[in-house]
Amino acid sequence: MRTTYANLVLTDAALLAPGITRWHRLEADPTALDLEPGLAARIADPLWLVGRQWQLGELRGEDAGTPIQAFLSGSAARLRLRGTDASADAADALWEPLVEAEAEPLAAWATLAAEAGIDLEQALVEVGAGALVPAVRAAFPLVLEGRPLADRQEVLLAELCRGSAIDGAALLAALRGIVGPSGAPPGLPEAIAVPADLSDAARIATQGWFADWNDFFVLAPAQAWNDRRLEYAFDIDTDAEGGASLHVEGYADGRLDWWSMDHGGASPGPSAASRQVSGVRIPVPVRYAGMPANRYFEFEDSAVNLAAVSAGPTAIATMVLLEYALAAGTDWFHLPLTLDYGHSFTVETLRVTDTFGRVAEIGRAGQGPAGWCMFEVSMQDDPALSEARFVLPAVVAQTIEGAPLEEVAFFRDEMANLVWATERVVPGFGATALSRLQDARVVHQTLDTAGLTDAAFVYRMQTPVPLNWHPMVAVRDPERPLGTVLFRRTDLRRTILIDGVPAEIDGTPRSVLLRGRDGVFEVEEAEIARTGVVITRSFQMARTADGRRLLWLGRTRRAGTGEGSSGLRFDVLAPVEDAG
Repeated sequence: MRTTYANLVLTDAALLAPGITRWHRLEADPTALDLEPGLAARIADPLWLVGRQWQLGELRGEDAGTPIQAFLSGSAARLRLRGTDASADAADALWEPLVEAEAEPLAAWATLAAEAGIDLEQALVEVGAGALVPAVRAAFPLVLEGRPLADRQEVLLAELCRGSAIDGAALLAALRGIVGPSGAPPGLPEAIAVPADLSDAARIATQGWFADWNDFFVLAPAQAWNDRRLEYAFDIDTDAEGGASLHVEGYADGRLDWWSMDHGGASPGPSAASRQVSGVRIPVPVRYAGMPANRYFEFEDSAVNLAAVSAGPTAIATMVLLEYALAAGTDWFHLPLTLDYGHSFTVETLRVTDTFGRVAEIGRAGQGPAGWCMFEVSMQDDPALSEARFVLPAVVAQTIEGAPLEEVAFFRDEMANLVWATERVVPGFGATALSRLQDARVVHQTLDTAGLTDAAFVYRMQTPVPLNWHPMVAVRDPERPLGTVLFRRTDLRRTILIDGVPAEIDGTPRSVLLRGRDGVFEVEEAEIARTGVVITRSFQMARTADGRRLLWLGRTRRAGTGEGSSGLRFDVLAPVEDAG
């Protein structure tokens, strides 16, 4: 509407207002001071609104009622990790810590083992058995040879522990071997001679120390990490009679949920009847931010504007989502259902009663040859099909993750036709991490060029490579058909001149990630993409529903930053001034 005005009377004072030559909102009187008529949004012709409703189909008569009651019934079955105790409560046995946890971290870090030993010494002193401390130190000494030291502080700490610290990890392993039916050791190991008058005191101190440190870290029932895939793989069994297990082929992003699981074979072990769940519910309409209003002439919340989302011709998922949100959002209802963690649920019956009293039997969304639905587990043999059960995994709600104690980056080097495993962070003497960036900057394989006064070039069999770069050579997988390639870590020979004498440098990886099983570390070719892969090891902590603390050492995988170049070349002629 186009308007112009000049003399506007306000409180008996004549003011000259500028002329307005632009479009205004559709209001009854845009010159009035009262905003109420404008907010009322009155119209002069109600038939115009009725016509718009007719054009949009709001006046179309449909013989459809609103759901007012629903009867839901189904069966719930408990799930548990394969290898865990079947009698344990699945709600307390969280899956992620049991899957990711590694071997005893006390054995990997000397300061943790020494701290556990100091705790035992204090426990013995408190009960009056301090005379046994020298014998325990002699039977379980802390071995420091072969442990890398980062700085002077760690060197001094190592010297302080030498000969005066108890290896708590070795003592804990020995006590686990003599645990009685009560779940506690009868006392100190037989390697320590305990006098008769100190036997009871030693037993009390040992059992208290064992109870504290035995459950300090979560210990996995089996190693689920797969070096070849750089991810975790495990199975989940169900207690339901005739139920099928779930198989997780690839999980390494720190979040375990239903999308990581596939329908597997029959579950071994004991079976029990499924628990029946049924009840009457009131269907509640689905509501979400930006949902369009039910009526045409109704104002909507402007916080989320789904109509402003743009999508190209190839953005099929975006267009489907917008079609659902803008056109079919009012057709959906949800029913609240309470389930236990670590259980699966299968819907058997769903009957809905509407306002006309009619009862409708609602079938499964994925029925039929072209059926597809969300939140269902795919079949392992045929991913296009899914099993009609919903999985609620027993996973942690939130995890506190510490700084990486290990970090290894895998990337492709097309010029050298290799894959490199670069150690960025490795474990130190204590529960700390050592950066190997300094090793990456140091140039090794130096050459004595003092006697090469008349030579212009020097022949070198190989250009230098940093110590923290470990080559992985392509080999054929003997267990699979021809064409399957594995990348196997291989030692690269590195030499350096020390006082004019060539000496070979130890290139053994310091990280646990690259050691592999029996000293062989192999990765499938498909796992090292062009973007690369970064694997980290770090301590993680979470709490259960009853407040218990869970602490474990796990691994996480993330995408890298692309390809790299080591500059590795063979049979090189280098100028004398650049050869040293």
